[in-house]
Amino acid sequence: MKLEKLLVNCSEVSVLIPVIAGIRSYPVLTLPFKILFYFFVLSGLFEIQSRIAIVLWQNNMPGQHLFTVVQFIAFTLLFLLHTQRKSLRVLLVANMLVLFGFALFNAITSIKDPNSLARGYAAASLTVYALIYLYYLFAIDSTRYVWQYPMFWICIGILMYFTVNFMYIMTKQYLIAKHLDVEWVGHLLHSVLNIIAHCLYAQAFTSLRKWKTAS
Repeated sequence: MKLEKLLVNCSEVSVLIPVIAGIRSYPVLTLPFKILFYFFVLSGLFEIQSRIAIVLWQNNMPGQHLFTVVQFIAFTLLFLLHTQRKSLRVLLVANMLVLFGFALFNAITSIKDPNSLARGYAAASLTVYALIYLYYLFAIDSTRYVWQYPMFWICIGILMYFTVNFMYIMTKQYLIAKHLDVEWVGHLLHSVLNIIAHCLYAQAFTSLRKWKTAS
């Protein structure tokens, strides 16, 4: 269990990676990436709140409920501000309202339990957003330089983190029903993917700085 504790601690601290990259790139950040930067700053505060809640009340789920909503808003706004298609913008806003409904349902039914419905829906939605964006990105520019686009790294980070998390959330209860101990596996998986995703998001900020400097 020492490995699990180490990875969980590293995962919590890893939010500093995109924060530091965002600070270095802040003068050239566009509005969508400023929103994302502020979200990562808030994420650090949520991590602190989570630790305090565990110590005081042995439960950090209320903060997790709120974090899911804040996270979804931040990433949805990122995609919203990167699309010129009015129909897609309408769908993004509508889907945000749907997520609010699921989050409210989770909070009303049990604020102290995991918000699996809202988290699962958010993960599935962001996965679809990333896939659609990558489809249009490769349709416009299929050269070997596509990795230079900041949003490319954001989408890869989303696919790495949210897709696997979504699969875990959807299959967790089934695995538990089969008497398999999946809690520690889930913690390890979440921690590793969280660290990788934060590195990819940091690369997005770095790519944007290099892109702006070069132009």
